[in-house]
Amino acid sequence: MNRWMRMALLALLAFSIAACGGKGDENQHVGKAKEPQKPQQLTKSKGGAPGSLSEAGAVIELKDFDWAKTEGKVVFIEFWGTWCGPCIRTMPAIQKHYDHYKSNPDFMMMAINTGSRGDNVKKISQWRQVNKAYTFPVYLDSGREQSQKYKVTGIPRSVILDRQGEVAYSGHPMRIPADLLEKLLNS
Repeated sequence: MNRWMRMALLALLAFSIAACGGKGDENQHVGKAKEPQKPQQLTKSKGGAPGSLSEAGAVIELKDFDWAKTEGKVVFIEFWGTWCGPCIRTMPAIQKHYDHYKSNPDFMMMAINTGSRGDNVKKISQWRQVNKAYTFPVYLDSGREQSQKYKVTGIPRSVILDRQGEVAYSGHPMRIPADLLEKLLNS
């Protein structure tokens, strides 16, 4: 490979990382997450009854989410953005995890849009209309509280919490240990 080709590939890689706001995909263990001071009832941005997660395609605002619903569960959080190419490329793998574990009452999936670069309920809802194959629950972190809480500096970023709310994994979604979810659900 000639020198110019290597330089072009390095520039493309640097642009890809910068485009998704990443400082890298290093795995991190950051300990127990803080709970919001005053949990409130779950609200939906469009349609459906408050507290209902069954309506496919709905975007759920996190600002009023009742975090008590996650207690005692293994929680798979995927931070992403509609504009992030690497995030979109990982969606089939995220869907596969969701399909495999969604019937387990001890598992919860949260695909949390970071709300950056203009992502809002309307834009995410439009994205979901085009990408109907992805049926996992989608949330919007418009205040970026969860992104800050889990120290998300770049996306895509997966955070997996064990039943005690401790971070069992934080890193790139394609590097999740193959047996991690099984181990956490069976513990």
